[in-house]
Amino acid sequence: ARAPLAGARPRQRFKCGGVVFSKYAGLCVSAVVPLRPGYDRRAGAGEKQFAANAKLTKMYRAVCEGETPESGCVNVPIGLKLGHKVERCAASDEAVTEFQTVRTSGGYSLVDFHLKTGRTHQIRVHALSQGFPLVGDDKYGDFASTANVAGLLGAPLKRMFLHAWKLRFAHPVTGEPVDITAPLPEELSAVISALESKKAAQ
Repeated sequence: ARAPLAGARPRQRFKCGGVVFSKYAGLCVSAVVPLRPGYDRRAGAGEKQFAANAKLTKMYRAVCEGETPESGCVNVPIGLKLGHKVERCAASDEAVTEFQTVRTSGGYSLVDFHLKTGRTHQIRVHALSQGFPLVGDDKYGDFASTANVAGLLGAPLKRMFLHAWKLRFAHPVTGEPVDITAPLPEELSAVISALESKKAAQ
């Protein structure tokens, strides 16, 4: 696990207009934007106002088991699984996820997900509901599939393949779109390389 960035104070990160998108050493990406007059500067309030007014869009990249459709929209309600405090399943709360397949390789797919709602474990549950669980997901994924990828790597897969790769928002002063992207970590890029090598060898 990555160590939290020293000195990070997440509940106060909006007081001065600083927006922190990653709080981990080596993956810290930040943008500083002045807040318009009228913003509530209480801890936590600024974050909600920013998301509401800046048309915040979050995009994630994942590797899923199987060959996914070219694109689609999953509209499956999500809620707590009976008898569990964390695990989710198809339930009562509205949840909508759009997806676009980037490419398929060796029986796996690289997929971009766009959240229209923000439920806990939403991408993981929605991917499972469509029959293409995320590689490396120890809660909703397929153990055999993860073991297969680990075999291609020649080493255990230490994390789930789900990466927040793009954040888009409207600048709160100019209204111009701002895109911030984060490249895949080396350990996830290695998964892509291993799957492409498998496909080339077939």
